[in-house]
Amino acid sequence: MFKHLSLFFIAAIVIVACSEKENKCDLITPTIPVVDFTIVDQQGHTLIGDSNVYHPDSIFVLYNNRPLSITNSDSVMRFNFEIGETSESYLLVLNNTELDTLNITYYTEQGECFNTYIANVFSLNGIPQNKINNTFIIRK
Repeated sequence: MFKHLSLFFIAAIVIVACSEKENKCDLITPTIPVVDFTIVDQQGHTLIGDSNVYHPDSIFVLYNNRPLSITNSDSVMRFNFEIGETSESYLLVLNNTELDTLNITYYTEQGECFNTYIANVFSLNGIPQNKINNTFIIRK
């Protein structure tokens, strides 16, 4: 009798522990894989702005000929990158005359509830760009 009662309590603890983990994960929203970048001149001055070389509204990113959502905050552009192979190619349209190729390589951080995808190489026309404070710096 004691053996059956012990097994019952162990099973109950396992079930509660598993359901707590499931409930915790239900409350967490997975992160969306994003890339932040800015464009600067050789002296490090931003080239993105309303009265600058590149107007933020004219910059967009294409993936498989499909425009991606892109936002601007203080000359830092952000877009959601696609998860597929560990390296993906994009077209960066800066204005009606400038078009560049972006290659993004990322790695996966395994999480308890979901995975996080982090861009670790950001190449412009085949040249890797530096990353400062999670923002890739494109020098023009």
